[in-house]
Amino acid sequence: MKVERDQAEIKIKWDVKNKNDMEEAKRFFMNLTKQGWLAVYISKKNGKQHRALEFIDTQGELYFIPLSEGG
Repeated sequence: MKVERDQAEIKIKWDVKNKNDMEEAKRFFMNLTKQGWLAVYISKKNGKQHRALEFIDTQGELYFIPLSEGG
């Protein structure tokens, strides 16, 4: 799993074919969302941002925005 930080935003990428990578990304997702971060993914169908209310292992990347920035 790869983590990138850009000021207040965090982006993670993982290999959807690697079980360990997906599990690490899921733990990261659970940890940050419990802390109040908003998880967002970009739809592969329409390119729009959507809030991720649960971990989607096939997505391959997520963005995290602190609540104070996102709403």
